[in-house]
Amino acid sequence: MRKNILNGNQIMNMEFQIDRMESLHFHQSIEILYVLEGDPEITVQNNTYQAHPEDILVINANKKHSYQSRNEVLLGCFEIDYRLLGDMLSANQLLFWCNSVVNKNSAYDAMRKIMKKIFSLYFEKGGQTEIIRQSLYYQLLEILTENFFVQSGDKRLEGERTHDEERISEIINYIHSNYRRKISLNELSEHLFLSVPYLSKYIKKQLGMNFLDYLNNIRLFHAVDDLLYSSQPLTAIAMDNGFANTAAFTEVFKKVYNMTPSEYRQQMRVSSEKNQNADHDEQKRLVERKITEYLDNQLVQEPMEVRREDTYALVDTAEREIYEPYWKKMINLGCAGDLLRSDMQEQVLTLRRELGFSYVRLWDVFGEEMMLNETSQEGEYYFGRLDKIFDFLTEHQIKPYLEMGYKPKALHRSLRNTIVMEKREIPFGGYESYERFIRAFVTHLINRYGLEEVETWYFEQWSGEDFENNSYNSDFFLV
Repeated sequence: MRKNILNGNQIMNMEFQIDRMESLHFHQSIEILYVLEGDPEITVQNNTYQAHPEDILVINANKKHSYQSRNEVLLGCFEIDYRLLGDMLSANQLLFWCNSVVNKNSAYDAMRKIMKKIFSLYFEKGGQTEIIRQSLYYQLLEILTENFFVQSGDKRLEGERTHDEERISEIINYIHSNYRRKISLNELSEHLFLSVPYLSKYIKKQLGMNFLDYLNNIRLFHAVDDLLYSSQPLTAIAMDNGFANTAAFTEVFKKVYNMTPSEYRQQMRVSSEKNQNADHDEQKRLVERKITEYLDNQLVQEPMEVRREDTYALVDTAEREIYEPYWKKMINLGCAGDLLRSDMQEQVLTLRRELGFSYVRLWDVFGEEMMLNETSQEGEYYFGRLDKIFDFLTEHQIKPYLEMGYKPKALHRSLRNTIVMEKREIPFGGYESYERFIRAFVTHLINRYGLEEVETWYFEQWSGEDFENNSYNSDFFLV
């Protein structure tokens, strides 16, 4: 059986599973199974369903379930914290009727779309990715509760459960939802409107043990999970799982495992290090390979609407004209300050000889390294460094395409993972100082290179998403 994958106060988490079978088991968390690859036969209680790729099944809390298949299957397994979701919905009982094998619903497509987005984040960890992942979890919960949540009295429940099954399910759900705090048989009897003696006998008959033993078993089950998969101290584990203190936890633990919690933790960790490291690494590599293949196939197989229309064109083959390779007219060079370096200048000249471009596009023209003194109230600006750049370009008959603005510097490891993000501050106090600087800049260019030359240059005003529409930046072309 898989270990609990929910940590702390997570309402949902997801992991992939590759196997031919999973033995019969149950748990308090609600589970969503999404078949990515293979054709598993999934058994839930007394019902068996033949699932196929893209099928979705919800396994409700404490429902015995298993699956088997001739070949390995790839599953996306989502676990939902029963208690946290119950608190959100203000519901003591949670039941979902969600099984794409037996019924069809457009909501399944919406769930698939969200799940595939979650799968695509599998290799991304931390930072903004985690925010996106949690957002997608809640979107998935919204679809699930909006379309598949079963209210009491729903006709689909008729004949599904006997009166005893409903009552014992309510008892189990209540204990599982409240085991972390101090609860008693008296509290449960008040919740169910039953007498304490009757409820005590009923639990003993239906569960094969008394209320306290069952409660301690549930607490112990979750405590063992914390012992194995967390580094929490024993005191925290005991208190987090409803035990009054460490002594009470140790007493219950020794009755079942014949050793203290500390001894058990040490023994299991040594055994795990000896036997599972190689298998775990191999399984991890297998999962990563399978998921990569699955995601690649999803990109290729994304449905696309194609319209077929017959189009006729008459071409006079006697007429000819030279096709202008417009893509060779300009290259994007990057930061203007880089052209102050001799090695960069040599590379530009090499590219010019090979490609024959006419323009180079430069950004960060007003960067700090240019030392422009652009905020001078007396108009004492310094254009010396820019002159070196433009002198080099004009000397070799290369024309500048200048992006004027304060675009932030960013270096990305991936689409959502940023290594460097350097915001830029606009130094001008308002439209007047900006206009004064731009007029001085353009006048300087005309005086140095001539109006006829400067008129062949391109000037682009960069406008970021943080600029307001009524800012002096948007009025640049009025200058």
